[in-house]
Amino acid sequence: MSVGVLIPAYNAGRFIGRAIHSALDQTLPPTQIVVVDDGSEDDTEKVCGRLRDRIQYIRVPHAGKSVARNIGMSVLATDYIAFLDADDEFLPSHLDQLMAVAERNGADVFYDCVESPYFMAGRRPPRRPQGKQAYRHLSCYQLWLPASMVSAEFVRRLGVQFDPGLEIGEDLLFMARLIVGGARIRYVRRYGIRVGRHGANTTGDPGRVFRQTAVALGRVRRSPELTKAGQRELLYIRELRKGRAHNVLLWLAHRIYHGTDQGHSLKRMMRLALTPGTPVRWQDRSRSFVIPLWMAAGRPRRSWLVRRLFGYGIAT
Repeated sequence: MSVGVLIPAYNAGRFIGRAIHSALDQTLPPTQIVVVDDGSEDDTEKVCGRLRDRIQYIRVPHAGKSVARNIGMSVLATDYIAFLDADDEFLPSHLDQLMAVAERNGADVFYDCVESPYFMAGRRPPRRPQGKQAYRHLSCYQLWLPASMVSAEFVRRLGVQFDPGLEIGEDLLFMARLIVGGARIRYVRRYGIRVGRHGANTTGDPGRVFRQTAVALGRVRRSPELTKAGQRELLYIRELRKGRAHNVLLWLAHRIYHGTDQGHSLKRMMRLALTPGTPVRWQDRSRSFVIPLWMAAGRPRRSWLVRRLFGYGIAT
């Protein structure tokens, strides 16, 4: 079995060399590395040019990372596809530990855990949904694309591509459609990637992130895989409703943390959490009760507490 790495890049000259080398230096080297340059205007092409004998470089007119990924998936000729953003990096054993599980288990999606900046290397990675419980990702978004490897045959058979209409949340929509399409999912409880944090992050505007996430969740709900009305589809739709509530509650928590109309945001949060029949994850309901206590205690900024209450990265 072979694995290829797909790297979309736009004005990534500062990072792309590190990302490519992290793929080249894997303990299990990939069979193919495809970099799709989305019409960069910096030195991305020059940096990639130094490595052209080791990668496949494709330059296309600027159309967004979804189009770049779709082109890359059509070019890759491997059994599995691993995704890497140009400003992230694989840890050395990322592909090795995913492929080891792939060789033992006939699944369609494999993923491990993000290390920096969300978890520290000395801490054991958290538990994550997999197998029959993997549908819970529809409400918690913990199946990160850069930590994932997918079966190319399964993706092509299902006909799922990245949505060019989304600049944020396109990865959420892609993975969610694989889940509702019946993907068999295996989690490797080890660290596999580091995520780059910098001023040019696409997710740097929290308001835009939450709006685009809401759009992506709506498109999951309208996806062809959920047009049937079987028991599984109804279960997935309920999880998606929890996902929409999760997105709203995190947005309100963000406003509270940053002091944006705290009173109104807190009232909306409590009303959503306490309304009977509203599908809300128990973790989100608990957050809604603890945040007022956090405010009453003087808004302590201990990092572990902030992460638990306001989400990883939302408060930074």
